[in-house]
Parts: sequence; structure tokens; C-alpha cells
Amino acid sequence: MNMNRIILFFSTSRTALILLLATLLTATAAQTAGAQDTSGSFGTNATWSYDTSTKTLTISGTGTLTDYASVNLSTDNRPFASYKGECTTIVIGEGITSIGVSDFSFMNSVTSVSIPASVTSISEYAFYRGASSHPAITFTIANSSQLTSIGSCARNHWDR
Repeated sequence: MNMNRIILFFSTSRTALILLLATLLTATAAQTAGAQDTSGSFGTNATWSYDTSTKTLTISGTGTLTDYASVNLSTDNRPFASYKGECTTIVIGEGITSIGVSDFSFMNSVTSVSIPASVTSISEYAFYRGASSHPAITFTIANSSQLTSIGSCARNHWDR
């Protein structure tokens, strides 16, 4: 009789342990799946970081940013795409020389963009917003700016 109780206890404990482990693994997987990156690579020589409390996207590094010509309302392969609907501020760091095609297009909540002196060109559709009306964007461009080229539709609908 005592042996049956021990076997029953062992069997019940093992089942409880398996259920506990399964629950923990499921919870961990759900957290990982729901987690969004807040920083990473943005092309070869640049990185991005997103501050969820200030809704600020910061781009750091050197050289030309990667072109994202295939960005549209339904397809977006930019590394920070999950924040495009909530981001209000974009800060481009000193050292970036060119903003690529569609890099910040369809980021329709953006109201402020800071561009450093090192940026010499802004490619087409870089800040394109589509046909709908959106809040105006205030661009702050460094006093010693070297900006000499702005592509077509790079600033479409800035004044809406």
C-alpha cells in the first residue's frame, strides 16, 4: 500500500513538472515572438535605435543609407518597420552622407526630422507620405549643411 502511494506521488509529481515546464516554455516563446527589436543594423555602416518612450528613431553611422525602393503600404522590409505608424521623430546622426530611396517613406506620424551637416543628398521618396493628409514635418538642417541634392518626391506632402 505504501508503495502504491509512492508510485502515485511520483507519477503525479512528474506530470505536474512536465505541465509546469510546458507552461514556462510556452510563455517564454510567446514573449519572444511578441518582442520587437528596438535597435539593429541599417545597411552596411549604419545602425538604428528606437526609443519607445519618446517615439524617436535615431540613425547612426557613416556613409550612404541602404535604399528601400520596394517599400509601400503593404510591403515593408526596413528593420524598423514595426514602428513606422507611431514614430514621431527621426534623428539622422552626423557621419551619414546620403539618405536612401524610400528610407523613411510612409512614416506618416513623423512631425520632426533632424538632418546633420554631413548629409549631402536625399534620394527620391525618402520621406514620401502618400496621398492622404498627414501632420506637417519640421525639418531641422544643420547650419553648416552640405546638402546639395534632393530627389523627386523626396519631400512629397511635407506641407500638409
